Amino acid sequence: MYKKFVITTLSAFFIQLLFILIIFNYFGDVTAIFHSGYMQKIASEIIKGNNLYGIENIEDRELNRIIIDTMQDVPDIIVIGSSRSMMIRNYMVSDNNKTRFFNHGLSSATLQDYIAILGIYMKNKRRLPPNIIIGVDPFIFNKEFFHPTFHTLYDYSDYYYWLMYYKIHYNIVLPKSDSTLFKYLRYLKKLLSISYAKLNILSFKDLFKQRFQIIKDLNTETNLPTDKYIKLSDGSISYPHKVIFNDHVKLEQEAANINKQSLPDCFDHMANKDVFERLIDYLISENVNVVLFLPPYHPSSYHSFFTNKPACNNCKVIDEVEVYLNNLAKKRNIKLVGSYNPNKYNLLGLDFIDYRHGQQSSLNKIFLNNPYIIHTKD
Repeated sequence: MYKKFVITTLSAFFIQLLFILIIFNYFGDVTAIFHSGYMQKIASEIIKGNNLYGIENIEDRELNRIIIDTMQDVPDIIVIGSSRSMMIRNYMVSDNNKTRFFNHGLSSATLQDYIAILGIYMKNKRRLPPNIIIGVDPFIFNKEFFHPTFHTLYDYSDYYYWLMYYKIHYNIVLPKSDSTLFKYLRYLKKLLSISYAKLNILSFKDLFKQRFQIIKDLNTETNLPTDKYIKLSDGSISYPHKVIFNDHVKLEQEAANINKQSLPDCFDHMANKDVFERLIDYLISENVNVVLFLPPYHPSSYHSFFTNKPACNNCKVIDEVEVYLNNLAKKRNIKLVGSYNPNKYNLLGLDFIDYRHGQQSSLNKIFLNNPYIIHTKD
């Protein structure tokens, strides 16, 4: 009798915990998985030309899909790439400040992400932007690296299928479109996720208030927030002060002692070259002006990639990728700016916020050496 009572009590307790977890994750929903209306509101504000503060936890792949859907016109220039390309802005690349520009940089973006973004444009807008800057990280040629978030976006895989099968015609294994049942099972998994609950707890203080703040003009605003990222109206980002003014002595030590064995940028051999080249060829066939951008590494990290303390033979692929991309750019007669090697642009440790992300100063130095890589008409 007592044993049955204990089992019943514990079962009821765990059911209540699960119920609380589900409710908390659903209403907390810091990445707006279950509240697409909130994501639409963010996209609408960006399209209106407003800069937003306080949305760094938003699922950026889904946000970019909604932004493209919401756009009235196709931009003249877009950027696709990882977070290392997120700080590229119109003034760096264009001779016309009236150019319609948008940065579609995504966290840990893969080659599949690049294709998906372009697929959304082709499917929803029926044409591509005439100028596309592609930020190329070495890890897009790592066959083991595939961002898990890509699998979670139901429509994303559809766009990927569409572009690959009907435009690039390349026979590779693609993620299958999710069934409705699988889609809802995925949602249930997120509702029961302890890690998602932890993320919601960290943002709990913002749960009952406006989660983002509109900043109309960065140049005239006197009380700019300093603790969080700002998403600019052109899709690029502005780092918070705590990131810009970091401890450079500590950063130098961390950059020099980076664990090279676990980096996705260091792998045994290049893969996906055929897919990448077919993508470039397809863009050229559509009369797109393609520019490749190679984001540099922190000088101490780049140096450590090629030292024997400890040995990292796989890091040599970083130079291999750069040689390959330079040769490809020459063969296809397309522009290439930047380099994984920071010494080529005299970049210092002060020009970085970590081992692989540059400050605004690093991008300025790179693009000032390649002024107006894109010329557009008024």
